[in-house]
Amino acid sequence: MQQLTKRMTRHRPIGTNYVLVHSDMRQLPVPNQLFSYADAYSTASVVLCQKMMGDTSSCTWPNGAVVLMLAAHAVELFLKGVLLKRNPAMDVWSHGHSIDSLSKEYKSQFPGHSFTWDIPFASPSPVGEWMEVMQGMNPDLTVDEIKRLRPATPPDPSILYRYPVGKDGQEWRGLFGFEPHSFLLLLSQVRSDFERIKSQLA
Repeated sequence: MQQLTKRMTRHRPIGTNYVLVHSDMRQLPVPNQLFSYADAYSTASVVLCQKMMGDTSSCTWPNGAVVLMLAAHAVELFLKGVLLKRNPAMDVWSHGHSIDSLSKEYKSQFPGHSFTWDIPFASPSPVGEWMEVMQGMNPDLTVDEIKRLRPATPPDPSILYRYPVGKDGQEWRGLFGFEPHSFLLLLSQVRSDFERIKSQLA
């Protein structure tokens, strides 16, 4: 099977079906491969989200979590692709799956107004800033008590949405919800931002 795959450089029709091979992707620069995967993940997220809107039996938290996971992974791959497009020598892989870390790097590398992007799944504020706000709102609480108020979610949002529990088998702390109609609007904006930003890259 491996030898057959190596010989095939294009998808070939077999009756009404197609055999898709990875070798086409290897012809593209890595940033473009990441963009292609980001588009595919975001498309899959849209399709499942639309299914949830049209079929009440599919409106379950697992489906909503998968929609979120696909969208989060699309954002991660897109950020890595943009950063590599700007600087091919950048070690984007050292950021792991952290959208927070990738977002910080993106804002550093693309300070121009035309590249401004309200990046989904990035934390609204660093822990230090969050602590200051919470201390101002809750002066009677100790630092340790305030720290316990912050949801213990993993740095990679796709892990949160990919697994029902953490590695220790315990439920994720926090309250989580999903509404397909409003999230579909967000997905539309994300895909529009993908195209807007890509169109400005040299």
